[in-house]
Amino acid sequence: SHILDEVGDGDGEFGILEAQFNDLMQQLQNLSKNAGDDVMDTNVRSSAESIVKLFNSYSKALVAAHDTLTDNLKGDVKEVNSILNQIRDLNVEIREAGIHGEKALELRDTRNVLIDELSSYMKIDVRYTMEPVGDYNEVEKLIISIADTGTPPIELINGIYGTQISMPEKTLARNPLYDPTDITGMRYLDKDGNPTDLEREAN
Repeated sequence: SHILDEVGDGDGEFGILEAQFNDLMQQLQNLSKNAGDDVMDTNVRSSAESIVKLFNSYSKALVAAHDTLTDNLKGDVKEVNSILNQIRDLNVEIREAGIHGEKALELRDTRNVLIDELSSYMKIDVRYTMEPVGDYNEVEKLIISIADTGTPPIELINGIYGTQISMPEKTLARNPLYDPTDITGMRYLDKDGNPTDLEREAN
């Protein structure tokens, strides 16, 4: 939004693209009333060049912003995965302590700090259950899931087990072999659910 800020009327750093677009439209209107006028033609070309330069400038700024945000996100993913590993490892120690009848209060305090840190990166649900160990003993089990991810939710931590967040290196792109002129690449289903090449047959 700070790159494409079109709130203003072209003064300073705000509304510049809209102002230039309006100028181009005005120059085109002037040319339509004075067809063949070299001065009007030059004005249109100059205005068009200005708006193209703006598009190129905004494009470079957007690419830079994208790269910066992507790098920041990769750093966040790395940090989240480190937190998840630490929580999982603490769960192992707390479980062992529980089996031997120990409270492991310091380990729990350290784990709570990490849970708070994890919640600063994403909305999570934290719950505790009891896990049977042997015939007559139970130990506490911590489960952390991503909030609002359905039933069952996406779990990040389940007792002594944990997962990792991944981030694709490349964004999704159209298949380079896709041919928009090849109708077989754009098949429809007919009323009986069978593939057909004709859009009208699907109606």
